[in-house]
Amino acid sequence: MKAVLFAGLMYSQKSVFERVKKMLESEFGEIVKTGEPYEFTFTDYYEREMGRGLEKRFIVFKKTIDRASLADIKIFTGLLEKELSVEGKRKINIDPGYLTRASLVLATTKEVPHRIYLRDGIFGEVALLFDRRGCSHLDWTYPDFKIQKTCDFFLGVRNGL
Repeated sequence: MKAVLFAGLMYSQKSVFERVKKMLESEFGEIVKTGEPYEFTFTDYYEREMGRGLEKRFIVFKKTIDRASLADIKIFTGLLEKELSVEGKRKINIDPGYLTRASLVLATTKEVPHRIYLRDGIFGEVALLFDRRGCSHLDWTYPDFKIQKTCDFFLGVRNGL
């Protein structure tokens, strides 16, 4: 079954975001929706590597994907992060995922008990659930996916399916 591909991009320099957006569009096709940037203040986990003043925004691609390709996409984005790194520090964090009418799934390299192993060190995590009432999150959902702004953004994408 097909799904809508999206990516969350976290960065401190808008120029890096714009460059990566073009690179991802070249690889995965037309971007049909770009979310507004928001301050990423939910954790300081990334500050040591990426600096302070981080922003995040989501991009959504027109082309649908086979859900089984999520691991390949995460591997590609991981290589892209490394390619753009300076002295071993990332300039951008790229979190791909997919959206269906039922759920939003993220790809990650971090193993924790609730994540499903896909392959080659890549795991899938259901982060949001959708139904006729709207959007709901799970206990382990990342904090920035729990905020109403994020839910509304992805509900808008979902409603277009």
